[in-house]
Amino acid sequence: MQTARVDGKFQKSHLIFRRDESSKYLATRFLAVIEMLGYGGVLLYSHANLPVSECQTYDDGTCEGLFCKFDTITTCVVVAYRPPNATAASFSALLDFFSSCISQVNDDSYDMMITGDYNLPAIDWQTCTVLPGGSADSQLSSRTLLEFMSEHLLSQYVLCPTRGSNVLDLFITNNDRLVTNVQSDPTSMSDHNVVDIMLAWNPVSIDQAKVPSFDETLSVRWIFIAQTLTPSETCLVK
Repeated sequence: MQTARVDGKFQKSHLIFRRDESSKYLATRFLAVIEMLGYGGVLLYSHANLPVSECQTYDDGTCEGLFCKFDTITTCVVVAYRPPNATAASFSALLDFFSSCISQVNDDSYDMMITGDYNLPAIDWQTCTVLPGGSADSQLSSRTLLEFMSEHLLSQYVLCPTRGSNVLDLFITNNDRLVTNVQSDPTSMSDHNVVDIMLAWNPVSIDQAKVPSFDETLSVRWIFIAQTLTPSETCLVK
């Protein structure tokens, strides 16, 4: 499934969950992330066929987060916003909030999909190391994010730049078979690119694979088959 781009138009088939201030806005439409109008805030735009079992929000006045649990597809979706000037303490508190939410799930079968604008250009995602440069808070926050990912066995899949030459908008998950393609394209709506994530499965699909029924096999007329076989072939069947 390729996620649709955020275009500012909300359809009746989708539900909206948000945590933002009056002048801030960031949207994600299961699960494409885009920072709009150059502001922050977080919002999750999910399909109405995916009932939200639980929704928790975080806002300390600097960093903001949204944690939604979808029991019907054993998936948790997390959206985060870390502004460029956030302190290391503020960002660490946001990750502690996410860790608490994950621990409350207490079920390793759940997929974790963590998205958002982290504004941490110092991380080299090819090697998962922190490069020199930037503020002390940015350096410490970068290391804190990598430690959070290691603690929860997470990987980050956006390797192409999302603003200028930097990878700022991330898609993090614990399922190494989930992401099949990532695309980052410029948009006139923001100084950040639109990030499209292609998943290995469609969470809103109602089509289920048909499992063969053994009743159909048992209903075969074995007597008729036996009659068509030669004596030697009948012995082999027995």
